[in-house]
Amino acid sequence: MNRLVFLISAFLLYHSSFTPAFGADGDRETKPLFRATRIERPIQLSGKLDDPLWKLGQPVNLSYEIQPGENTPAPQHTLATALYTRDYLYIGFRCFDSNPNEIRANMTDRDRIFKDDFVMAVFDTYGDHQRGYEFAVNPFGIQADLMKTLNNEDESFDVMWQSAAARNDSGWTAELAIPFKSLRFPNNGEQTWSVLLYRNYPRTSRVITSWTPYDRNNPSDLSQAGVLTGLVDIESGGTVELLPYAMGQQAGNLIDANNPSSSFSNNKIQGRIGGGIQYSPSPNFSLDAVVNPDFSQIETDAGQISVNTTFALNFQEKRPFFLTGQELLQTPMYYSRSINNPLGAARVIG
Repeated sequence: MNRLVFLISAFLLYHSSFTPAFGADGDRETKPLFRATRIERPIQLSGKLDDPLWKLGQPVNLSYEIQPGENTPAPQHTLATALYTRDYLYIGFRCFDSNPNEIRANMTDRDRIFKDDFVMAVFDTYGDHQRGYEFAVNPFGIQADLMKTLNNEDESFDVMWQSAAARNDSGWTAELAIPFKSLRFPNNGEQTWSVLLYRNYPRTSRVITSWTPYDRNNPSDLSQAGVLTGLVDIESGGTVELLPYAMGQQAGNLIDANNPSSSFSNNKIQGRIGGGIQYSPSPNFSLDAVVNPDFSQIETDAGQISVNTTFALNFQEKRPFFLTGQELLQTPMYYSRSINNPLGAARVIG
């Protein structure tokens, strides 16, 4: 019967006006500014920050050590620069290192870089301190992207973006290119986002440096962010994403299992088709629909041992339909992987 289940879910988020929460007194001057500079052509990512356009930016310094020190001077010098075109936001990091041979980096899976050296940018596009897009990259250019909600991080969140990084004699550099179509933000002519910038520097201990100071008595990271300014006339909507799939399989067996020379009999070929579509005419509205969605088109599940387990096995969600807006349903009562093999599903997010 579960093949006939039709799932419809709707999430309505209303932002009547956008007033960034720059502080309890609303004073914008209490927050440091990180200005993005408009450029007229895209940047070809090399990871080396060697495109002349990077010289047009206004870099900021990640000057605070927030772990283990508490807003002490950062042990290494780190600069971050923001550029943008109509379609992309570019963030460049220049990480100086007095001992570049000690840089830690591994060729690893996505979202598995957090024991390495890495840099991270976090964007709270609505300035309400409720949700932040996290983008990180290690010295090999391996990506990590997470969705931050309050003090929780969801690593199943994945979007399309590009990155590159390169090591050099003075440390390493990284470039991030984030499509505005991968983000949701207010439909304003001029954008003002909250932004956090971090560098992880693991040596004898894990040292984290930040662009802004961090108050450990404040449980909200996002409320302590600086302000990204300068974004004018950018667009996020007007996208159509298609994710079709088709697969087939054929099984068979020996006619006489006890005779190795017996002929082989094939069963009928079995096939399966399906796909999904997402239409986003504006930054704050999208329509998702899937027909006969499949999980294996994304990646296979990691093997787990099911013998003598205290709790039921939990598999990470990767199906795009169930990932979008997942942070709105992060409760113990909702486990999207329990919705298995649905025939069709639709959802509106606005």
